[in-house]
Amino acid sequence: MKKSLLSIALFATVLVSFAQSSNGNEVDPPGNTVKIPGYELYVKGIDENNRMDWIVAKRTCECKGEGWRLPTIGELQVLYEYKDMFDNFSREYYWAYDQNPYNGRYYNLSFRNGRVSDEVVDENNKVRCVWSPFKQR
Repeated sequence: MKKSLLSIALFATVLVSFAQSSNGNEVDPPGNTVKIPGYELYVKGIDENNRMDWIVAKRTCECKGEGWRLPTIGELQVLYEYKDMFDNFSREYYWAYDQNPYNGRYYNLSFRNGRVSDEVVDENNKVRCVWSPFKQR
């Protein structure tokens, strides 16, 4: 019993610490974003200007500041489900952070039909950066 209470307390502490910045202050979501209901995920209101390769896409999101990144393939699938919250998702493929472990290519998702695919890093796809108080794994 004592061990379970300790585990619960430790888990709660870890969750709280994830939602704080490195200096201990609460992390506020950035402006010009839309929060996806039920998720600690905020989405940039618009796409990046151009289609880009995966390396440039990753760097573009990270350069926006702490917490900005490419979405995971699971997060892209959630964004596809909530695409009606936005009026400006292009009906093209969007890059995901995840790499296919079988062929080394990076996942993307079509906002035309929800199809998941993968591409080599130098292909050009659309980019929609996301922000979360949680670090990318």
